[in-house]
Amino acid sequence: MNSKDDKVVGLLEKVLDRLGSLEDRLYQKAGVKVFQELEEGVSRLEKDVKEQVDELKERITESEVKIVQQEVKEETENMATKGSVEEAKDIESRRNNVIIYKVKEIESEVSDERRARDMFVICA
Repeated sequence: MNSKDDKVVGLLEKVLDRLGSLEDRLYQKAGVKVFQELEEGVSRLEKDVKEQVDELKERITESEVKIVQQEVKEETENMATKGSVEEAKDIESRRNNVIIYKVKEIESEVSDERRARDMFVICA
């Protein structure tokens, strides 16, 4: 009986060894499957993040364009206002000017002499 027990024990050891190797392969396959699932999940996350980054870049670009357009509009309005103010000042400064037809101008560099000559011609 001893030999039968030894054979049974030997067979049980072989079965246990095979069971252990099967368990190892099963864990490896499960590890590979889990790894593949994780890899797919990471790929999806990368894709989602890239899409969100692209969307944010587009929004930022649109915002920058709106800001630049607003600044250009404000600067144009400021320039138009400044031009109209300068034009109004120029018109106001010439409002009381008198143009005298066919009077020769004196070619003096001194404005007081020109003004005195003009007054002399007007009064004469």
